[in-house]
Amino acid sequence: MSQTTRRRATERAAERPAAGGRTGIAAGLDRRLDSFVAASARFDRPFRRFGAAGVAVGAVLGLAVVGATNGSLAAAALILVVVGPVTYGLGLATAIVLDRETLIFLHHALAVVGVAVAAAATTGAEPGPLLAGTGVALMAGSSIGRLGCLAVGCCHGRPARHGVRYPMALVADGFPAPLVDLRLRPVQLLDAALTAALAVTGGLLAISGRPATAAVVMAAGYGLGRIALQLQRGDRGRRLLGLDHVQWTVLAIAAWLGPLVVW
Repeated sequence: MSQTTRRRATERAAERPAAGGRTGIAAGLDRRLDSFVAASARFDRPFRRFGAAGVAVGAVLGLAVVGATNGSLAAAALILVVVGPVTYGLGLATAIVLDRETLIFLHHALAVVGVAVAAAATTGAEPGPLLAGTGVALMAGSSIGRLGCLAVGCCHGRPARHGVRYPMALVADGFPAPLVDLRLRPVQLLDAALTAALAVTGGLLAISGRPATAAVVMAAGYGLGRIALQLQRGDRGRRLLGLDHVQWTVLAIAAWLGPLVVW
């Protein structure tokens, strides 16, 4: 982003009118977001810390859902064993292709779901509880992991009147220098709220005896939400017909699985 682009983005954000009493609330949120970023900077690699916490919490909740729905805990344990090498290999391959370390949640989520389907087919376990548990694990894990994104500025939003602001110190870790000290939409926080809500909804549906419905609701809810959230991202990259690769991926999956779900 050039200095001219930065200046125009700042001017557009500043020209947006404040909305009455909501100004104080938004300013308070700005301060809390800044405090969160500053507090996270005291720790080494906060992104990985939040990511590890998300994996641990997601695994526990996923196993709990599988157990509560009378699913196969042996198959769930197999998923946990296989998922590590698979996601690590995917991350390594992505880093080689893109020539930089990056983590695209949607790609890893698809890999984890693929492992769950393979585990169900291999062990003969009922797929509904396994997919529901996997969905809850992914949603809960992502909700915590996105806080790591918020802490370091990856997956950031577009310039806005209110939002999170990142310091120059994060440029060394890959944050774009032209966006330093600009207010950006806290898309990571919105994503965390979305996935937390889906984890709770999916878990409640699953333990009420509808694990397959829970899996579909979580998949559809995240897909639709992610398409909308991508529109607010400031790092969308290349686009085709106005949509980026994440949005096209979600649409392709919906086109493939939609008829199967209806059937």
